[in-house]
This record gives sequence, C-alpha cells and structure tokens, in this order.
Amino acid sequence: MTEPKPTLAVPRILVIDDRPKIRKFVRDILEQQITPDVLGQYGISHFDVNEAESAEDGEQRLKEATACPYDLVLLDLHLPKTANDEECDVENGHRLLRYIKESQTAKAVAIVSAFPQYENVIRTIRCGALDFVRKPFRREDMEPVVLGALARVMTGESNRILNQRVRDLVAYAEIGLTYSFKLIFSTLLQGITDAADGLEKYLRDQHGMNKEKDPYDSIALKFRAHGKAVTKARQEWAELQAELVLAEGRILDKARGGKTLDVSNIGKILRDLKESLLHCLAIKRVAFEPPDLDEAAVLTFENDVEVVLREIIVGTLSELPDYPDYGEEMEIKVSFGSEDTRARVSFQDNLDPIPEEAINAINKGQRIIPDKDFGRVWGLSVAQHVALRGGGELNVRTERGRNVVTYFIPVADHA
Repeated sequence: MTEPKPTLAVPRILVIDDRPKIRKFVRDILEQQITPDVLGQYGISHFDVNEAESAEDGEQRLKEATACPYDLVLLDLHLPKTANDEECDVENGHRLLRYIKESQTAKAVAIVSAFPQYENVIRTIRCGALDFVRKPFRREDMEPVVLGALARVMTGESNRILNQRVRDLVAYAEIGLTYSFKLIFSTLLQGITDAADGLEKYLRDQHGMNKEKDPYDSIALKFRAHGKAVTKARQEWAELQAELVLAEGRILDKARGGKTLDVSNIGKILRDLKESLLHCLAIKRVAFEPPDLDEAAVLTFENDVEVVLREIIVGTLSELPDYPDYGEEMEIKVSFGSEDTRARVSFQDNLDPIPEEAINAINKGQRIIPDKDFGRVWGLSVAQHVALRGGGELNVRTERGRNVVTYFIPVADHA
C-alpha cells in the first residue's frame, strides 16, 4: 500500500491591500480556485489567509506573527497609512516592505501593484521581494506567484535542514574521535602492561630472575625501565583522558546534546522528526509515515537516539534532488519491534542500493572519510559511532532491492 503524501503545516498568507474587492478576489483564488491536485504537489491541503487594509494594519498583523512568520505576504505598494486615510502613497508600501525585511516576520513577499515602474520594481527586489505582479491580474497570474513563492520557502527550509545535518554530524564525528581514541589507547596501554607483567612472572618463575635481587642484570634493568615507562604513561594518560572528557563535553554542548544517560521515547522522536522535516519531505517527494508507538522507551545518552534516527532519514533525503520527476514515489517505511533487552527501529527505502563495501564498513564500525557531498554513507558511519557509544548498534543491509537500516537500542528496563 502506498504511503500517504507528507502534508505541510497549513501555509499562512497575509494579503495587504486597501481595496476589499481585491482582497476578496485574492482570497477566492487561494481558497477556492487553486485546485487540490495542484496543492497536493506541494504537500499542502489548503491556505490560512489573513487580510490587512492599510500599512498600519499590515504592520500590526506582522508584529503579531513575530514568533511564527507568515509564509507569504501579498503586498500592494499603493497603500493608505491608516484605514481612515483617503490618500494612498507608494512610500507606505515601501516602508512596510523594509519593515518585513528587518523584522523577518514573513518568509517571502510578492508585490501586487498597478505601478510597475522600473524604479518600483528595482526597489522592491532590493528589499527582498520575490515577485512583482501588475494589476489588474487574473487567476492565472496569481497561481504561479503564490505556488512559486511557497516552493522557494520550502526549498530554503530544506536546504537549512540539510546544511544543519552536516554541521551536527561534524560535531558528532569529533565526539567519535575522542571516544574511539580513549577506547583504543586504554586497550593498548592495558595490553602492554599485561604482557610485560606476564613476561616478568615467566622469567621469575622459570629462571629465577628478579629485578630487585639482581639490580644490575641487563634484563632486570629493562624491567625497571619498563615499569617506570608504564607508570609515566599511565599518569600522562590520566591527564590526557581528563582533557578528552572536557573536549567531548564541549563538543556535546555544541551539538545540543548531553553527557548523561536518559530515557527517550522513540515514538515521540519519530513524530517530532516528521513534523520538523515536512518541507524537506515535500520537496523531495518522499512519503514517510512513522509507526503509531505509545510505549517505546529506550535508555541511551541524551540526544543520541534523535541524532541516529534523524541521520537515517535526513541522510536519505540528502541523496535526492528537489522536486524530482520519479517514475515511482520514493518512500521511507518504518517498522518497530522489541526483544528482551533491545528495541529495534527499521527503515526501508527504495533508493539506489548502498554499495556493499560501504555496508561492510558501517556494520564493522569503521570510520568512512566523507566525500565532497557528505552523503548518507558517511552519515551512517558517524551515526554508528553515536549508536555504539550509547550501547546501541546500527545494521545496514540490502534486501529485495531496498536499503534496510536497523537501529538496535537498549530497552530502558534492561539497560
């Protein structure tokens, strides 16, 4: 069964025009005449349309939207300053456009004006307007302006998400380096110490050698020197480890994470991820529907579960172009299961298969050098280190032409 298309939060549009007939005409176009089929291509069900009749009224509406900017403002330049003014002035519209640019209370602005003089067009473009529509206009004139502006907003948001992904993964790659270095060096130091202690015991038992009784014997001298070297190495390692812990803490803060074990709910994380990625899912034309999970509590380092789950999804999206013409709809299918001590979240996608050598490297926990595009193979290798650090594990495979990425996480009651 085909997954439903991702649906965006309802786009908010503000129409600022002093003429009620124009406002009604624009509202009718947005609410009635742009067909559901067209809206569906953008993952939109309908518009939330607001109106303002003067520059002052428009500014007040925009101030109220500071916490949640409008997706699009359709602005008439020739406006009265207040609703009671009879005189209209193009400067009122320009001042409002500058206010929008400075306050960031709208993601996109399209100018609708009966004054398309060259200087007006240039001034509006310099202030960040995306389009200039000349009055009088028809429905056919307005539809591409509205949908084009929203497409640009969605594309910008998607690019922001993908760029943030790279910054976050670089931070977590740094965490992986400090964590791996601590683990490797500790193991190496302990192995050298155990081997030397075993050799000393063997020589003492088999040949009666004793570095205390034979202080000038060459082997005894080597034992004594080795003992001092190991003692010094342990002291320096303790100091270096303290620095690495501090560095890891700084990197974790940078990546918006924490350092303590915490209970996370997979269902909530997946729902929140879908909500935050709606723009990206829509412009990549990918269907993603999380399973309905109420109780899915796991225990791992704070923020690590979200980092791994997010990378599995966003890393996949990073491989896709914007607004592609697919032969079949791309989809990310998610399933959930649990064992006695572990939960598992599996993701299937119908993209090109991940190369076998990359799969083997990821599953073995080997670090993969990022390519110029910071693709999902690199991201999955970093996510594997994040997963292992929290007691979990990633497993990647191809199955019946699909990529399957499974994230195993300790269940909270058994971790």
